[in-house]
Amino acid sequence: MNRKIHVWFGKRYENFEMNEWKDNLLSLNDLLDKRKQRILSTIRNSEEFRRGAIEQLERARARLHKVEIEADEYRINGYSDIEQQKVNLINVACNSLERFKNEKKEPLFLNKKEQLIRFNNKFFNKPYKEL
Repeated sequence: MNRKIHVWFGKRYENFEMNEWKDNLLSLNDLLDKRKQRILSTIRNSEEFRRGAIEQLERARARLHKVEIEADEYRINGYSDIEQQKVNLINVACNSLERFKNEKKEPLFLNKKEQLIRFNNKFFNKPYKEL
């Protein structure tokens, strides 16, 4: 009874005779233990990597939350600053227009006053001079 046993070892394929199988049972057990240890090591490494990735993700979420809060504050403060600047600009424009209007009226008022003085001087002073 000379049967062959086919064993697949990851990347290689082996044919064992039944007698070789019995002789190599210990080496096969060692090979499987090593393979098991590599698999367990890979699982441990991926668990550590996963924990590190989760921690990194949590830190990134915390930073994102902080930035979102700062952005909201900036937006609120920025809008109020813009509104304040708008009010200030409107006030400055109104004051400038008012000043311009008053300056424009003032020369007219002065011109009228000067004309009245000249008229009065001419009209009232003439008779006195003639007298």
